[in-house]
Amino acid sequence: MGHTIEANFEDILPGEDDFDELHLARVIQFAETNELLPIPVRELNGKYLHLDGRHSLMYHYLAEKEPLKLFLLDEQSDGMHNHNFPGIETRLLMERNKNIRGRWYSAEYIFQRLNVQNYIEHFENLKQKYSFLKDLKTCKEYLANKKIYRGDFITDHLDALLN
Repeated sequence: MGHTIEANFEDILPGEDDFDELHLARVIQFAETNELLPIPVRELNGKYLHLDGRHSLMYHYLAEKEPLKLFLLDEQSDGMHNHNFPGIETRLLMERNKNIRGRWYSAEYIFQRLNVQNYIEHFENLKQKYSFLKDLKTCKEYLANKKIYRGDFITDHLDALLN
């Protein structure tokens, strides 16, 4: 059975590597008016290996929000359920649980492949590769210039997907 805890970025190990700009823009927009779900993690060597939610982690890092709420899972069969998160759509929790089960072992491999000590080091590596990840303001400006992020979130990218 999982439970909610709090931790800082230095205690979180990355279990996913790259990211998607459109998904990051969606998370940023959502987070401006809503609370994000806790990041699902499992324990690994006294730290917390993140299993899903890399875009949420990126938002928290860019917005300098610490400590983070994590959902610590003890076993692969654990999950995030309505009794833990009342009001959250079951469909969203089922998607998150599918990702948790699918990444239970692969997240450890990804963490080892990234060869970093924690999420801070991983994000600093991403910032070297993507200069727009300097801070939340710079990221939002970059995404807006690419017409990915806007306050109303109606973008050229979304228009193309809908037509």
